[in-house]
Amino acid sequence: MRLLGKIIRSPWLLCPLFGLLLLVASLVNLPILLQLEYPLYDQLLQFRPVPENDRVVLITTDQLPQTAAPILQPSDDLTAIIVQIDQLGGKQIALLSPAEFNLQTSPDELATANILSTMQITVAAVAVRGKTDQQQQLPSSSLIPTAAQLRSPQQLLFKLQNPLADYKLGSLQQWWFSDTPLNSDQTLPTGHLIFSPDADGKIRSQATLFPWQQQLLPSLPLQLAIQAHTEKLSQLQLGSPQLSGNLRVGRKEIPVLSNYRSLLNIYPRQLPFERYSSLDLLHSKLPPYALQDKIVLIGPINSYGDHHEVAGYGSMSTSELAAIATATLLDKSPPHRPDWAWLVEAAILLYFTAILL
Repeated sequence: MRLLGKIIRSPWLLCPLFGLLLLVASLVNLPILLQLEYPLYDQLLQFRPVPENDRVVLITTDQLPQTAAPILQPSDDLTAIIVQIDQLGGKQIALLSPAEFNLQTSPDELATANILSTMQITVAAVAVRGKTDQQQQLPSSSLIPTAAQLRSPQQLLFKLQNPLADYKLGSLQQWWFSDTPLNSDQTLPTGHLIFSPDADGKIRSQATLFPWQQQLLPSLPLQLAIQAHTEKLSQLQLGSPQLSGNLRVGRKEIPVLSNYRSLLNIYPRQLPFERYSSLDLLHSKLPPYALQDKIVLIGPINSYGDHHEVAGYGSMSTSELAAIATATLLDKSPPHRPDWAWLVEAAILLYFTAILL
């Protein structure tokens, strides 16, 4: 018994066991270890250069003071904003507004109808937590099939990939989608605006693809990025959802983590997009060429609903997060985690285990 006790307490057994447990915890993304990593990651964001991407503009649609009427209650006001954006040279439009906004034109407004038919307009699918009685029927053109199944741990290790990728913690929560912002007869592209926080409650990434009824629903920023490169959603090439890698569409590559999450391009000193109010837009107070060849997002920043705690920025609205996510996917060098990063982490852990021995 004494010999067994000495063996159990021996550092030659405890140190390798501790190192093995730490390695497994790292490979499966144990939340405790991630919470130690997040502060370091946030500090490293301070050294990122000022963004050069100025292709994204957010038009805020919050209500005017109580002495005046709301800006975007009638559908014709939203139509007027879209027409104004077209006249100022806007390239793409994304509607982030709640479900009461509709695009309607009367038969005699032929000019307006032609503009709406030629503009690249993408609309947000409103997502809610918890189950509802009637789930939304999303357009089939906005959904893509799921990727192939993950290989076995032995095959992954042979390919120098994380052998425990299928056991990673922190999978995306289940969401259900309510009615679309547009009428059911509309066939505009649809994208989700779901932003799931990390273990410490702060948002550092976006889910570019979200599982919905055995299919994948792209995020609204991903739809905009694909359109900006004149590609189609059906051409998107996927990897296994449990692995880091790249989404490919044409010549464009988007680095993603597991669950198709893309790290947000966060610049603590400056937002990577311009912001104007719909009132200034309708009153022609925007700077010259403010919207020329830009991707224009239309949505509120105070009345949309829940706000989010974003690493490096603090509290932000869903509309602002959508603008950051869109600018990230358009950036030439967004932050990413290489698929071989787990090898470096494993080597470091094994090295310190050897030092302890």
